Amino acid sequence: MLSLQVLIVAAFLLVLGTALCFGGYKWFMILLPFLAFLEGFLIGANAAYGVYGKSILSIVVIIVAGLIVGLILAVLAYLFFNLAIILLGAFFGFTLGSGIVAYLGIDAGLIPIVVGLIIGGLVAFLVIRLNLPKYIIICLTALIGSEALIACALILAGILPLGGLKIGVLGPILYGSPWLIAVWLILAGAGAVLQLRKAKFYELDLQAGAKSAKG
Repeated sequence: MLSLQVLIVAAFLLVLGTALCFGGYKWFMILLPFLAFLEGFLIGANAAYGVYGKSILSIVVIIVAGLIVGLILAVLAYLFFNLAIILLGAFFGFTLGSGIVAYLGIDAGLIPIVVGLIIGGLVAFLVIRLNLPKYIIICLTALIGSEALIACALILAGILPLGGLKIGVLGPILYGSPWLIAVWLILAGAGAVLQLRKAKFYELDLQAGAKSAKG
């Protein structure tokens, strides 16, 4: 029988994943502080874990570090819209980098964090250079949302323990099997197409960070 903790995490991933994958562009202004907080929490908590390891006392340090970094990024994302888009790219890059390292069998210490930060920085740089915020938001939210939905399914099936989420979701997906990667990409593609169809009726105001109807 699944524990209450597992059910709560699975429910959170289900709601967040559905909103991101199929409505990430429409609800971006509401979702971005949560994404930024999640990114900051993962980075802060894993950095503390890499330094202090796992013990009764270090658990408090890990949680506090995650909360502090998460809150800082959430506030910055809410105040600066363009920065939020960059953080979104960095978040996906971080989960991609740390996921690849986890797939290679290195899922502890600072190595996954460092690799994740490097890949995250590269993706953030590409986001700045491409200067296509609408399509970047749709693409990245669909990819991240589909990650969360697959993680929810894996947790409910008992395949993925909660500890497997400590460096993101992509690690378990890549480690799973080729068909699981295919499901992730197909789900992300479906979410992106649906978002593009809905985006014909409204545009995000990149200056004010608000949503304005076309007419």
